Amino acid sequence: MVRVGGNMAKRRKPTKPKARKRKAPPAAARKREEKGSGAIEAALAGVAHDIRTPLTGVVALAELLAASDLGERERQWATA
Repeated sequence: MVRVGGNMAKRRKPTKPKARKRKAPPAAARKREEKGSGAIEAALAGVAHDIRTPLTGVVALAELLAASDLGERERQWATA
């Protein structure tokens, strides 16, 4: 024991800092993450649908046009 200013104080040994354990995210945070990734997937699916649907229609019309009665010049335009 060491006398400090008239009071008796215990000398403490220096301690090593404890390693912090990484905690799992709380359930609410986990739900927000899942909801966020679900929103991204839904947006990408919507964009893919918006691009693919009209493109499919254009390709189908081009095939119908190529199969119809066309002159040689028009047939080349439809098949190119």
